[in-house]
Parts: sequence; C-alpha cells; structure tokens
Amino acid sequence: MAFDPRVVESAAANAVAPADGYSHLGSSALSTRSVAMRDVMAHVLRPGTDFVGLRDLVRSGAVVRAQDKREAKQWARLAMTVGYQQLLADDTDDAIAMFAVARSVLPVAEWEAPELRALVGLLWEAGRQAEIDADLVDELEPLDQAYLAIDLIGATDGIASERWIAALNKALAARGVAPIGMDNPGEIAFDRLSSTVEPATVNGPLVTVIMSAYKPESEIYPAVRSVLEQTWADLELLIVDDASGPEFDEVLDSLPGLDPRIRVLRQPVNRGTYAARNAALAVAAGEFVTFHDSDDWAHPERIEHQMRPLLENPEVISSHSACVRAS
Repeated sequence: MAFDPRVVESAAANAVAPADGYSHLGSSALSTRSVAMRDVMAHVLRPGTDFVGLRDLVRSGAVVRAQDKREAKQWARLAMTVGYQQLLADDTDDAIAMFAVARSVLPVAEWEAPELRALVGLLWEAGRQAEIDADLVDELEPLDQAYLAIDLIGATDGIASERWIAALNKALAARGVAPIGMDNPGEIAFDRLSSTVEPATVNGPLVTVIMSAYKPESEIYPAVRSVLEQTWADLELLIVDDASGPEFDEVLDSLPGLDPRIRVLRQPVNRGTYAARNAALAVAAGEFVTFHDSDDWAHPERIEHQMRPLLENPEVISSHSACVRAS
C-alpha cells in the first residue's frame, strides 16, 4: 500500500508529541508488528516525511543530527522499535544508524534504560561489539552490565568456561540467589545447567506447575528437570500435550517415569497454549499455581522465592520472576 500522508496526519493528530506519547506509538508498533506504524512515528518525528524518507536519510552517508533533545529521544524510540521489530532485511543496521542520530544531540546518560539495552543488543547482534564503548556500558543498569560482561566472557573464553560460570554466579549472587553449575549431560550449555543446592528442602502449600508442550523433543527434559530440582518440595508438575501427534508419544510417555509428581495430560485437538493451561487448571490440586514453558530453565530457588511474599502477606495475591531470553 502506498504511503498516504493524510492517513498518517489523522493518526498523528491523536498522538501525544512529547517523548512519553511517542513511546506509546513504539509500543503499539511492537505489539502489532506493524510496518505502517513506522510511518506514523516518522511523521510525528518530522512532519511530512515517512519512514522510508528517514531511513534513506540515515543511509545516505550525510551527517544527520537531531534538531533538539526532544527529537533525539524520538529518534531513539524509533530506532528501538525498528531494531526490535526485525521485519525488514536491514532493520538492525538501520536501527543502529538511527540511534547514532539520537546520540548526536542526546548524551547516553540522558537515555532511557530500554533504549540503552536495545542499542547494546543490536550492536552485539551485528557483530559490532567494539562499538559498545565505555560511555554506553557505564550508563547500563548494574544487572545489564553484569549480563553484558557474561556475554563478553562467553565470546572470548567460551560459553560454560570457568570465567563465564563465575560471572554468571556473581550476577545471581547480587540478586540473592544460589549459584548454579554445568554438571548435567547435554550437547549445548543450556541443557547442562544444574543446581548447586539441595532439592526439595523447603516445605509448604502444594504448588501446581503447569507446562504446555507441543511436539516436544529433547529440550523438554532440561525444562522438566529444572522444576523437579526446585528447593520447594511440595509441588506437582502437570504437562499438557497440545495434540502433538503419535510420533511424540515416546517422549511424552517417558516423562511420568522421571518423578511421581509428574502427570501428563493430553488435549484431543491442538488449541494453543492458553487452552492447554486452562485444561490443567481444571484438575490442578495445588493451592498455588505457576507456569513454566517447555523450553525454559528455572533457577532451583524460583518457586521458593516467589512463594515467600505470598505466605508472608495474605494480601499479596501473585508474584513473578525475572527472566533472561537466551539464544
């Protein structure tokens, strides 16, 4: 569909021009995965232009500067949106170039944390780690700095090297949780993650852990193992197969044999994760319920830490844990 400035004008008329409102445009673009929303953001940033116009401007090789700090913040938010959307072939490089426009006027010390994380992540993804300079690193939040240090060690010494494990455990210790090891069998480091604390040492109300699965393969075993190795002893694990098909029966049938706390439920037709979770909720015996994906690994103290505020304060009805998306 051709770019129509009248459509953009209509949408932009309802957009709040300051950075706060502009960030909502970016959020909408990310949640809808809409390329067209980039035109709205471009028009608010520089009225009368579209995204292709801004993109070609930064690609031209000309020195492009933001007009003021307010516009620089908008350049940064547009860059983050493009970088995270990853809908077009050159989105990573275009996003990095747009971040450079923002940085031409707005020092990174005045950036928001999400934009900083996005720029560092995009530079890493593009293989441009040398451009992650001290100014960028110094402005990252402490936990983000720790994760960056872990990645840098992984790039030089290798994932699961002694220095890498030490750096990872240092970050965990800063959050008040026990260290982890790499003692389990597996072809990749993620599968080898292991606990250094004794499992099933903390008792309390029964917790139901619900795991939906579709066409599970070997990755489900580390996920299941991380639930069984929780310090919280009183739990049941309900694994809901979302109609994977008979070729996955061998994997699914092997799971209950790993631990008596495991039950496998089977959906008659594929209906998606939320329908699978609802099927498990209908038969859950736990006083508390949590969810765990079939390709995730949980720290051994996850349930213990999440249960603590619920038991200490009856007015608290839920808790959540931080996660790290890893490739």
